Amino acid sequence: MRGSVAARYRNSLRPRVLSRRHRRRFLQRRLSAGVDLRGAASRLSSLSLWPCLVPCQSGRQLSEGDLGNGAALQHRGTEPGNRNWASGCPGAYRRVAAGFAPVKTTEVRLGSRSYPVFVGEGILARLSGLLTRLGFSSAPVVVSNPRVFKLHGDSLRRSLEAAYGPAPVVFIGDGERFKNIASLQKVYQGLIRAGADRRSWVLALGGGVVGDLAGFAAATFVRGIPYVNVPTTLLAQVDSAIGGKVGINLKQGKNLIGAFHQPSAVLSDIGTLRTLPSRELASGLYEVLKCGVIRSEKLILYIERNLQAILSASPSALEHVVLEASRIKAAVVSSDEMEAKQRMILNYGHTVGHALEAATGYRRFKHGEAVAWGMMAAVGFGRELGLLEEKSAQRLLRLIHRVTKLPTLRGISPGRVWNALGRDKKFAGGRIRMVLLPRLGAAEIRNDIDPANLKRFLKNFIESSSNI
Repeated sequence: MRGSVAARYRNSLRPRVLSRRHRRRFLQRRLSAGVDLRGAASRLSSLSLWPCLVPCQSGRQLSEGDLGNGAALQHRGTEPGNRNWASGCPGAYRRVAAGFAPVKTTEVRLGSRSYPVFVGEGILARLSGLLTRLGFSSAPVVVSNPRVFKLHGDSLRRSLEAAYGPAPVVFIGDGERFKNIASLQKVYQGLIRAGADRRSWVLALGGGVVGDLAGFAAATFVRGIPYVNVPTTLLAQVDSAIGGKVGINLKQGKNLIGAFHQPSAVLSDIGTLRTLPSRELASGLYEVLKCGVIRSEKLILYIERNLQAILSASPSALEHVVLEASRIKAAVVSSDEMEAKQRMILNYGHTVGHALEAATGYRRFKHGEAVAWGMMAAVGFGRELGLLEEKSAQRLLRLIHRVTKLPTLRGISPGRVWNALGRDKKFAGGRIRMVLLPRLGAAEIRNDIDPANLKRFLKNFIESSSNI
């Protein structure tokens, strides 16, 4: 590429590290243009450590957040988890993970609120190194549950204390029924006891319940503080930890109280999945399968061919499915953060799945198991509407049943399921928004669902499936 160093910086999508000679020439050119870089000159050496400290996007004018003045070149440590430094630099987070092999990286791209998703073996033991590179300079308030902390707490503590000193821990109950206001208040009280303020941050260590609740506490405590997700279940690593949907349940329905609050980072240690009970691992695999069903037939094929390796917690198989599902989730969220339209495809299987969870008091099903039943219901209802050819429908149903034996629908009242579905966020103006499949690997959002027709189908589906 021709032109000056400054021009290359303005027009390049790739972050660059300036040599000493080029740094000097760069300063001379900027100073001659009347830009105040005197205060920043002494700090330019930080570019050698943080190659993407300066975000550069093609066709965009440099502003205060880029190279426009000295303030833009200060070291990004004034706010925990500040992500402006990486905005627009596709390679930024890969550089953060450099030296932490075999850590792999994908990214949720949301401008100044972009964040990395790190996937790999042994991340937990090296957590502080990654967090320090991301700009965290003080100990977090950790939110977890006793069961998870017994398994992974020592490793987390050793890593955090090496960099930040002791970190306070707040424990909540284990299970979906603890994702409630009482647990949220417990986290608030823990933050207050720890002396947390607007410069504090939260680290969520656990599954989806811990991540959702800790994230909502972070979103609302003193009007919002950063948080980092360290998911320890397959379901959380591929779904709930990514995307910024945080919240709690009410007895009337799931996630009725919540917010969009993006994490500063997601760090998924594949090693934690080997401690999962087989039922929990299978539950998470249903969310992986959902990602394939809506976006990637190639992922479906991988699961079909490697199902036993995944369920046996093979590190390479788990890393593959976590990374691929994370990439799918990250891409969808990047295109539609607030679920205006496209992000709704991630709700495939969730319309009926959430209703089943609520109708059974969040006790009978793991979340992924409810989603599995929801996917089967969506296949059946879609077939009634002329969607998804029979061969593909049978292929998906067979794979769902191959993963594990699901809890029965026996004894569940269709009326209670319908009432729970009516309170779901996807029920609007008396009509259901439902995600259905025209083919495997693609999904469409249908807003023309006739409630009476769906109610009839749901009653027949529950009654006919009760003996499965």
